[in-house]
Amino acid sequence: MKLGVKKSIFTKKQREEVYDIFEKYLKFLENSHWYDLNMISFEYLNKVEKKYDFIVIDEVQDITVIQLKLILNSLKEDNKFILSGDSNQIVHPNFFSWSNIKTLFYKGNFDFSLIRILKTNYRNSQKVTELSNNLLRIKNARFGSIDKESTFLINSKNDN
Repeated sequence: MKLGVKKSIFTKKQREEVYDIFEKYLKFLENSHWYDLNMISFEYLNKVEKKYDFIVIDEVQDITVIQLKLILNSLKEDNKFILSGDSNQIVHPNFFSWSNIKTLFYKGNFDFSLIRILKTNYRNSQKVTELSNNLLRIKNARFGSIDKESTFLINSKNDN
């Protein structure tokens, strides 16, 4: 309910209506014995044990911030993880952005001082990479970029 204009696609009045629907959704889940991974992740935040020495998450753009927070909370040491992902390849519409991840790190006191953005593609041909870069340019021109990490164009090292 307290989300600002940059965090919600709804107006304040619409958020009140959406929240009413959300509460009905929670009741529906409870009554039908179904579950929602985000709600489970939120409920387990206080129950998770710090048992892992190191965590690697690939395709991080396909999980939500609350799921990531739950996973990272299972670390014995807060700075022992690697995240890999591409915000231009989101499969599930979850409002992923690297800036949301960095906000999670900042608020959770996670060490994220080492960030690397890969700009080289060894898998796709130069023609495929050029097409992808052109699509990214069109997307950014039309919709803008969700964060600075998502604006980089890729260089291909593969001739085939």
